[in-house]
Amino acid sequence: SAGLRLLGSFEFHGGRDTYHFSIDWRTMALYQREAYGLLEWRQRLRLQQDLAKWLHCLIVSNAPGEQRYALKDLRTWIGAVDRPRRFRARLEDAMRELEQNGLIKQARRRPW
Repeated sequence: SAGLRLLGSFEFHGGRDTYHFSIDWRTMALYQREAYGLLEWRQRLRLQQDLAKWLHCLIVSNAPGEQRYALKDLRTWIGAVDRPRRFRARLEDAMRELEQNGLIKQARRRPW
């Protein structure tokens, strides 16, 4: 199968009433490289806007520190269909919400 499996093997030993399992090596490789970020769920629940939630995932899935993204790329990745001006306004609101909730220090915007 082309899908990613969490478990490599899983067995129940009835006589000892125990379970034995192994993690699939491909899944282990993801965690060994720290390919996933930690999403603090309490922080996530404070976010109201869908775009702020999406940006939160983007931010925590990358290395700490300053992150820069082109507006065009964000629109493409998000699949935005609204006009660029409307998207910029939504993006400003989402970044403001992330700042207010302490999830980013400061959103610096270059002139569009």
